Amino acid sequence: MIEWLRTWAETIEHVTVALASIIGGVWVLFRFFNERTLESALTIDIDASLTPVDGKLLTFVDVKLSNVGKVRLQAKPADPSENAYDDKVETLKYSCSLRLKKLLSLADASDAVIDWFKDKNVADSSLGEINLLNEYEDPENHYKVDFWMEPGEVYHLGVPLVLSPAVYLAKVTFVGDRCDKEFWSRIVVVRVQPTP
Repeated sequence: MIEWLRTWAETIEHVTVALASIIGGVWVLFRFFNERTLESALTIDIDASLTPVDGKLLTFVDVKLSNVGKVRLQAKPADPSENAYDDKVETLKYSCSLRLKKLLSLADASDAVIDWFKDKNVADSSLGEINLLNEYEDPENHYKVDFWMEPGEVYHLGVPLVLSPAVYLAKVTFVGDRCDKEFWSRIVVVRVQPTP
């Protein structure tokens, strides 16, 4: 009888351990897919400050990139002779860029959405597309971008500009190595006006 109870207890123990292992494995897989563990995530913050210099305004645009995902994020190492991104609506030469559009007038606008791509109230800046990762270009590898961020890392990319007084829309775009899945952009308003 004791031998039978011992055999029965060992069988129950083995079944319990096997069930616990299966349930634990299912839980790990559930969390893995539910939390999108392999998905990349980036936040973009843009701040602008003005400094008067020789009667003009020096505008410093500070772009803060934060890797808030759980995987390493690599900028697309685009060849300088090719575009980093092209979806027929938007073409970008650089993996991380700043573009400015000057707000012309809102006199005729009423409860309107300003469209970055085709609005008549904004005009492209003469500065064109500004490369925010030019400090990360590798001259020994045909000037390809060599920039990555580990999970939790934050980088500040800055560019000083001389802009005429106006209101601008500033758009920062980041294209990752997997550009069809890693594309982020943000638009903010930048007001350049002399302080009284």
